Amino acid sequence: MSLINCPECDNEILDKVKTCPHCGYSFKKRLKKLQLIIIVFVIVVVLGGIATFVILNVNNNVKNARNCYKSENLDGFIKIKAQMSTEEKIEFAEYLEKQVELIFNDYFNNTITYVEVTEKMNHLIQYSQSSLVSNYETTLNKIEILNDSHISYDNAINNENNGNYEQAIALYAKVNVNDSNYSNANEKIEALKLKLVETYRTEAEENAQKEEYENALAQINKALEYDSTNQELLSSKEDYTKKKEAQDKLKEENARKKALLHKGKTIETIAIKATFETANITDKIVPNNTNGYYLYYSPLDDSKVYLDIVFRVKNISSHTIYLENLVASVKALYDNQYTYTSYNCFYSDSSHINTVYSWDALDALEETTFHLAITLPKEVGETLVPLEVEFYLDAEKQILTYR
Repeated sequence: MSLINCPECDNEILDKVKTCPHCGYSFKKRLKKLQLIIIVFVIVVVLGGIATFVILNVNNNVKNARNCYKSENLDGFIKIKAQMSTEEKIEFAEYLEKQVELIFNDYFNNTITYVEVTEKMNHLIQYSQSSLVSNYETTLNKIEILNDSHISYDNAINNENNGNYEQAIALYAKVNVNDSNYSNANEKIEALKLKLVETYRTEAEENAQKEEYENALAQINKALEYDSTNQELLSSKEDYTKKKEAQDKLKEENARKKALLHKGKTIETIAIKATFETANITDKIVPNNTNGYYLYYSPLDDSKVYLDIVFRVKNISSHTIYLENLVASVKALYDNQYTYTSYNCFYSDSSHINTVYSWDALDALEETTFHLAITLPKEVGETLVPLEVEFYLDAEKQILTYR
């Protein structure tokens, strides 16, 4: 036997005793506690070993999958994939997400072409599901948008080089904000706008010098599309507008003079030669010869009268013309406010007068007296209020100022 110190009170005691005689400390309980500590330690060591094995195994699968992707060994990856857990697949998909970013950055920086980036993306997705590689679909869409932008930029350059500045501007405007060419495209747009403004302004001045004010205004308006606040352009537009209005007014006056009917006026078209003879307000449309017995036409309503406009018409073409097609768009304006459009047509030779029907025609070189009879209220014939008629005779505009 030997002496030891009690771990509780530190008094010397025999090493064989189970209980300290001084403080009552139990050596049996201490043994059980020591055993429990040893057991817990063993369990921790075992579990740690298992965890280490699992981690090493997982890392090996993911690492091998990466190597297969890098070396384009799809067959080898398929074998590894069969052994991979869900967690391993997710970890590998996260790796592929980073590769997607790298591929897109290469394309964005123009270090690879559209064909190459498409091939790389197609290769990548063979190693996982697109649902796991969360940025795959969105990146594909970004690639397509960027490719369309590149195409627009290239086409814009071609159009600019060929002098098609408007088309070039439209194409440069389609360059995407995420395209590395975006800033350059906008600079080109502004430079081309200046060229177009100057081109259109010069063309406008040339047209104005030839008194072609409508064309001049068209060119100025095009220039203003690219520089809407340019005071020089706005001033030119105002000047050309006034000159065009004066020019249009003069044209209208000349056209009206040309269209005005006067006794003996001859209208000659490709098909007819017509001489204006007279115009009268009457209740009877009579034939050329009223000596002796003759027929005439009157309005069916006693409250109406005719404005009878008479032409001598000859067919100067080589084909038959139909009388009902001679006049169109008839409009009589009374007192500057009342409009009448109802009319009948008649034709006469000698003592006969006939209503024009669809079959009535003049053969080549034949002629007849043609009556355009516009139906008006009787009141019109009993006043001196202004009455003016517009119509087309074989597509030539005519104006009759009756009073």
